Amino acid sequence: MRRWLLLALLGLLACSDKGSGLRDGGGFVLPDGGFPDAAFPDAAPVDAGPYVCNPACTSGEVCGCVGEPVPSCGCRAAGTYAAPCDPLHPETCAAPFSCQPGRVNDETVHRCTDGREGSACSKASQVCSTALGCVCLTNPVGITDCTCLETVAPDAMLCDSMVPASCPNGACLRQEGARGEAWWFCSHGAPGDPCEVNNDICQTTLGCTCPLIAGQERCLCSEPATEGLPCDLTVLGACVDPLMCVLERNFERGDRTVCSSGGNPLDGGFNDECDPQDPSTCPPAWLCLRMSGRFTCVPP
Repeated sequence: MRRWLLLALLGLLACSDKGSGLRDGGGFVLPDGGFPDAAFPDAAPVDAGPYVCNPACTSGEVCGCVGEPVPSCGCRAAGTYAAPCDPLHPETCAAPFSCQPGRVNDETVHRCTDGREGSACSKASQVCSTALGCVCLTNPVGITDCTCLETVAPDAMLCDSMVPASCPNGACLRQEGARGEAWWFCSHGAPGDPCEVNNDICQTTLGCTCPLIAGQERCLCSEPATEGLPCDLTVLGACVDPLMCVLERNFERGDRTVCSSGGNPLDGGFNDECDPQDPSTCPPAWLCLRMSGRFTCVPP
């Protein structure tokens, strides 16, 4: 079920406003994967140095600027676990906590931490005291969170490519949305899980196939599909008999290949191969084009 939920989300993203510009985790996550967050460009101090409190703080208080996105500067009590802090004023965290960067809801923050389970963290700071260290997960809408983790659930959907143990008994594979937004999915080779043709981890009858979903090829571990589900035009037996794998054209949402009980030209579907040298092998005015590895009739 979680795999088809992923497919539904992919379709929803492709149908959303094309001007929304989904982010790929900001500067925290590169489209090609990895989490080079050492620079924290959106967290750099804007002033020339540490804030100076005037008048000076009284005994029991410390000076600093804390909070995001607009910090509040002045005298305050030193913070304890998970309290916001000022990296230019380490004393804004009471011992034994230290002021460390982290990623929360796709924003860079600074928090007092001792590296315990559940702490916000960063790949740039080795503060975690947990077995897996700092694990950064980016969801399909581009939101990144980094957390100190001891373990992950066996059926976890998201993973960190830099932490293999975040995808136990599976493969952490890069996924990309319609506008280039990227995330990492934990694939166990089950039906509907992402896969790679050259590194087939699938435990399914058809192996790794690549149906067209919202205008893009998506490689998935596949079983013969039923009515309306994605299929690969180039794979024999991609659909349960007597269904056929057809192309449904949609210029707004993107073309897709699905299993259908017919290839009615009126609904934009087709299921027949054609001969590019023989126009009669396609309906009148249709084109015989090479798609997904074979020549197929395409409506005008």
